[in-house]
Amino acid sequence: MTDLNLFPGIAVLIDDEIGDRHSNIRSIQTQIEENGCHVVGLAAIPDANKLANLAAASFFVVDWNLYGKALGDELDIGAVATPAGLAKDRTSEMVGFLKNLKKVRFAPVFIFTNESVTGIESELREHPDLYDENDPSHIFVVSKADILEKGVFNVLAAWVRKHPLLMFSNVGK
Repeated sequence: MTDLNLFPGIAVLIDDEIGDRHSNIRSIQTQIEENGCHVVGLAAIPDANKLANLAAASFFVVDWNLYGKALGDELDIGAVATPAGLAKDRTSEMVGFLKNLKKVRFAPVFIFTNESVTGIESELREHPDLYDENDPSHIFVVSKADILEKGVFNVLAAWVRKHPLLMFSNVGK
């Protein structure tokens, strides 16, 4: 059993499939809610002005590949690979969000993904102010398959045990 006191308050889930009740993120959301956390679900990255409203969140769960489903739906062919130029723009948008979030709230960010974990970590390493491989980061990248297999709180608790000082730190305190 996971110590749920490690995860008090509000979790913010950002995933383009948050509105799809059959999606993996909704299964993850259910696990979080069933263990007593409140969830704020967002289908897109909030802009910098709205980010201040989330400053009280305990942790963030973010899908690295936002808008992947929407692109396939728009083309009426299901999920498709994101073109390289668009993927670069999406990565820049995500990095910008993570930097803005760090200014407002230094909280753990769990990137749950169906993509390559090592690939995302490699992209994050290009921004050492966010993800320094020689220093514990507040960003943890894990596959959605691992979360579904092991349970969201088991995976998050394992991360917290490795990074206890990062869990509830605030910027400026």
